[in-house]
Amino acid sequence: MEKVPGLEKIMEVGFGFVLKTESKNNIRIIQLNVEGLSRAKAEIIAQTFKDADIIALQETHVPDDKTNRLKVNGFQLINFSGHPKHGIATYVNHKWPPRLVKCVEGNEHSIGIQIGDLSVFNVYKPPSESWTTQVLPVSYHPSIFIGDFNSHSTDWGYSHTDENGEKLSNWESINHMYLKFDAKQGGTFISGRWSTSTSPDLCFVSMGPTGLPLSVNRRIGKQFPKSQHKTVAIDVGINLPRVNNPELQRWNIRKTNWSAYSKYIEDNINRIEPLPENYYRFVKLIKSAACKSIPRSHRKNYIPCWNKECEDLLKEYEVDGSEVSANRLVRLLDEERRKRWHTAMQDLDFAHSSRESWALLRKLGAAQPAHKENCVRANAVSSALFKVSNIKPSKKEKNQDQKTL
Repeated sequence: MEKVPGLEKIMEVGFGFVLKTESKNNIRIIQLNVEGLSRAKAEIIAQTFKDADIIALQETHVPDDKTNRLKVNGFQLINFSGHPKHGIATYVNHKWPPRLVKCVEGNEHSIGIQIGDLSVFNVYKPPSESWTTQVLPVSYHPSIFIGDFNSHSTDWGYSHTDENGEKLSNWESINHMYLKFDAKQGGTFISGRWSTSTSPDLCFVSMGPTGLPLSVNRRIGKQFPKSQHKTVAIDVGINLPRVNNPELQRWNIRKTNWSAYSKYIEDNINRIEPLPENYYRFVKLIKSAACKSIPRSHRKNYIPCWNKECEDLLKEYEVDGSEVSANRLVRLLDEERRKRWHTAMQDLDFAHSSRESWALLRKLGAAQPAHKENCVRANAVSSALFKVSNIKPSKKEKNQDQKTL
């Protein structure tokens, strides 16, 4: 089996993703151009993304008669297209009942599956080939197209638009699709030869009757071992930004029952003789009294700008999975964050007390101290001149000076 260095560390970091869904209606999809699926890569995928619902791989390099090489532990192979140099495969986590998963017809450059009501198309177009007239299959809402499209367009970060990029953009417009792309996240393909970063891996989602696109959150992770591509995680559904605090038990001194603390020590201190060898028994008594009278807890995780209306909308979404409830919740959170930002900006007051204002600016990263250049101060110059002027020449140097004169 092929060995990959740093396998344990790779599995721990998870390529920059926290595999945790925020709602039972969420579906997590992992998309990756694996550039050849070996046994070692399959094990890394199985261990790192074991909590994912769908895994879509491109360039498996596995022909149709070698399906045993497509095995990924914990996942079921639902649909694939074999090829010794290309190839695509789509997997679904074993936790999903088989009755909720089925294959959907794709075309020359795609394969499709349906999981629940969601249609997912895994796409790979080789760089040397062109899109057909249809480009990609027609699908109804909700649907998502992910994969390696190998098409250039300024809409997704390239410096120019080629013929394939123009065809893909036309397909997006005609079929009422929406490109989920954020240039700030950078590219997904890191060229080892040219040291460039581009974005051939894309994500298109369908738009509903109201004209709003399917609610998804797309994030680019770290580069996958033995591949020039980065992993991409797509969360379908509501993805709430939680502030996660470490669950460390802390003593809550303010809620201490001091009478119970004193009574417990007084009732048990007589059992310990005042000898040096009984010191650790005394420490144990103090700890026992603290555990019985001082409560311990950890700070709860919270969602910024969360209120009662948001809680009701989330419960409604978890019951019926309504996209209307999801959109209302997202809009409400955005409005609350906007109000909070305006309030924070209005409260900036440097005239009366600037401490809180500067603290906020430091959190935002806009109050960093200026970089001080290395310069020579006047005192240092005068000190150096004083030391030089008081140098006493040696006898040898005096003799040389006299000879010169």
